[in-house]
Amino acid sequence: MSWGTILVSWLIGQLIKIDLTDLVGSGVPQIEAILLGQHRMKWWTVLWRKFVSGLLTICPGLFLGREGPLHPNWRLALARGCPRKSSG
Repeated sequence: MSWGTILVSWLIGQLIKIDLTDLVGSGVPQIEAILLGQHRMKWWTVLWRKFVSGLLTICPGLFLGREGPLHPNWRLALARGCPRKSSG
């Protein structure tokens, strides 16, 4: 393992330790809690942290996991940030 990989791993750890509830795990329990009105996601925080940590992971050739860059938390953060279309 190179020093660059260790540095990237440390940096990603620093990025995600701020809000572990929304940034780690499968994302499915968070989505269910949001749909039931039991949790509010800080969508911008999740979106930029997931994006930057994904880039930092992919660039040196590390593995992103089964979902890859389309993690459920990422998709939910995008959906929460998009303005709603009015039905009128």
